[in-house]
Amino acid sequence: MYQYQKYFSQTMQLLNQIENVVNIGFNLLEPNATIKPHQGDTNAIIRCHLALEVPKEKEKCFLCVKQQCKHWETGEILAFTDAYTHYATNQTHQRRIILLFDILKPGYVKKKNLICATVLTSFYLQQIGNYFPQLYKLPRRYFKFLLYPMVKCIQWAIPIRNYLKRR
Repeated sequence: MYQYQKYFSQTMQLLNQIENVVNIGFNLLEPNATIKPHQGDTNAIIRCHLALEVPKEKEKCFLCVKQQCKHWETGEILAFTDAYTHYATNQTHQRRIILLFDILKPGYVKKKNLICATVLTSFYLQQIGNYFPQLYKLPRRYFKFLLYPMVKCIQWAIPIRNYLKRR
């Protein structure tokens, strides 16, 4: 992702002024689309949505967190704890684009590397499950068996990868 940052230098300068940003990305919600209810992997972050492009019929394009629904307003941020069940829907004929970024809560800063490694491990396991759906039928204890060594490996790999990518 570092190779793309040069295209958004002013955005990166602004986001780098915010302490403990651990994830940045753009998110497109197509017309007449829904992101199904889901939960994040940790309660250690605040997920922020900076609305860049919002449909004119904004009341038909919204985010619901813990069954409380909010509409995006261009140039404004919606922030929430990603661990709560949430979903988004766009019932219009226009797209919705946000800048999504995650901020680590102050009480978790000392565990930043472990939290990022845990979230990445969960993501990788989900991707493996997409290729091998039969894995989802296994008892959860098998995933816990895989989780710990993978988290430790990724926890060691993150600073090395970041160092190499920045060079």
